[in-house]
Amino acid sequence: MRLHLIYPGNKAYIQGKARYPFHPSDAGYFIALGLVVALFSLLALLSGLSKFPWQLILVILAPVNAEARVVDRLATTDSGGRTVYYIVYEYVVNDQRLTNRQSVSQDIYARAKQGTRLQIEYSRIAPNAARIPSAVNLLDMFFFQIAIPLFLTLVGLGILALALYGEANWRRRIRRAKLIEGQVLQAWTGEGKDSDGARYTATVLRVRFQTPQGRIIEGRKSYNTYDQRLRKRLIDHPPSTENTVAILYVDDKNWELL
Repeated sequence: MRLHLIYPGNKAYIQGKARYPFHPSDAGYFIALGLVVALFSLLALLSGLSKFPWQLILVILAPVNAEARVVDRLATTDSGGRTVYYIVYEYVVNDQRLTNRQSVSQDIYARAKQGTRLQIEYSRIAPNAARIPSAVNLLDMFFFQIAIPLFLTLVGLGILALALYGEANWRRRIRRAKLIEGQVLQAWTGEGKDSDGARYTATVLRVRFQTPQGRIIEGRKSYNTYDQRLRKRLIDHPPSTENTVAILYVDDKNWELL
C-alpha cells in the first residue's frame, strides 16, 4: 500500500532526517505577536516613566497652598511637531524665592501674562516641587503614560509565555511519541460555514491502527482546508482505502496524522 502524507514536509521526519515533524499551529504567530506587543509597550512604559513628574507626588503627599507670580512663558515644538506651552513662575517659601517651570494648556498660557498672580501648591517636604493644580492632572498622566503601557507589556509577556509553553509542551509530547502506520478506512469531503458566514471545505479521514501495546484503535480526524496545501492533498488528491497513513502516537486519545 502507498503511504499518504497529510503534510508532505513530514517525509524528512519519517526518514529520520528531522528532529520534529511539521506542526501546523499558530504558536509562531503568537510568539511574534507577544514579542512585538511587549517590546513596543515596554518602550512606551520606559518613556512614560522617564517623563512622569514624580516630584509632584511629594506635592500630593504634603501640599501647601501659595500664591505665585508669572515671570516668563515660552512655546516650543516637540518631536511630533506639536506645540508645547510653558510658564515660569516664582513663589516664596520661608523668605526664599523659588522658581519653577510647568507645561500648561494653550488656554492657561494665553491668560498667564507676565506678572499675573496664580494659585499653586508646593510640597512641605520638598518646597522646590510645585504645581499649578488646574494645569496638571496626575491621574490622567499616570493612566496614559504608565498604567496602560504597563498593562499592555504584561499582556504581551503573557501571550509570549503561553505560546512558548504550548510549543514546549508539544515538543515534550513529541519526544515520547511513537511513529506507527494506520489504514485509511474512509475519506469524505463536505462544505460548511464558519461563525462569520464564510464557506469552507473540510475533509474527514477515518483510520484504523494498532497501538504499540497491541490495541486496535479506530478514529477520525477532520481537516479544515483553508490551507491551499491541504486542499491539494485532501481534495484534489484525497487518500483512499488503498493508502496507509503515518501516525504520531502519544496515547489512545492523543495522536496525529503526519
